[in-house]
Amino acid sequence: MWKGWYGKEPFDLRLTVLRMLYKLPLILAVTLSGMLVFGGGYYVENVLLSGPPSYAATSVYHVEYAVEKEVDVGTVYINEMSWNTYVHSGVFLDLLRSHLAEAAEETGVLGGTALASECMETDDEELAGMLAAVLGSDLRVPSITVTADSPEKCVLVARAAEKAM
Repeated sequence: MWKGWYGKEPFDLRLTVLRMLYKLPLILAVTLSGMLVFGGGYYVENVLLSGPPSYAATSVYHVEYAVEKEVDVGTVYINEMSWNTYVHSGVFLDLLRSHLAEAAEETGVLGGTALASECMETDDEELAGMLAAVLGSDLRVPSITVTADSPEKCVLVARAAEKAM
């Protein structure tokens, strides 16, 4: 078989393969135990303890700020926390409820009027918990993510949030 040099020591490929075959049960046991420990932990965390499924809808906006020059946009002190404060404020939630009321008056809108009236009856804390504002690297491109327990409710609140913006 092939015999080479590894550094200053001789290296025998046949002897290495034979020793690996001799230790094969140990190699398989360590591999399987690693799969069980790490894969089992991942399975328990992400499958068994994941909770009920949630749905999310994201809307991206382009905002023009009232600055004299385009270069001055970086000097405007608006960050992700500012957008989250606005999205969770009473003014925005009132606008959101008014657009949900309009959706409740329309018939046949994504699950009907019952879903829209159910969204209107939720308290401010739960409705604000569905909304999250994200601001990327560009201050002019905020986005709102709506998370809900049903896809119809998620889309309905996301459309109302788009109208409120």
